Amino acid sequence: MKRLVIICSMLACTGIAHAQTTAMSENSWEGSDNKYHRALVAQPNDFAGIEMSFSDGKATFSGIPKYKRSVLAIVTNAEGEFIKQMKITPEENVMDLHRLHNGLYFVTIVYRSQSKKAFTLNL
Repeated sequence: MKRLVIICSMLACTGIAHAQTTAMSENSWEGSDNKYHRALVAQPNDFAGIEMSFSDGKATFSGIPKYKRSVLAIVTNAEGEFIKQMKITPEENVMDLHRLHNGLYFVTIVYRSQSKKAFTLNL
């Protein structure tokens, strides 16, 4: 019985999503000869494009968005203890980590006191 309820609810959700996308794609701008359909776009995460590479004891970040406020890279160990913090910008994007001992670390990108992206670093 539970399986039947789950399957029915999944099918109902799929039907609703299809109806919403069909209704949105059939809209067009009034008075416009534009043949393209409108679509709703969620705000993209500016931090999704940040990548981190690690070599020779240095973590290098790429794809950092430029903001007036500081973007921070915070390193913690596997127990959650604070290890190091650095402001990163598109110009200053290298963090020296050569003094870290072998182990598992987490590098978290923080902006306005909110975690935006995290990386694991296994030394």
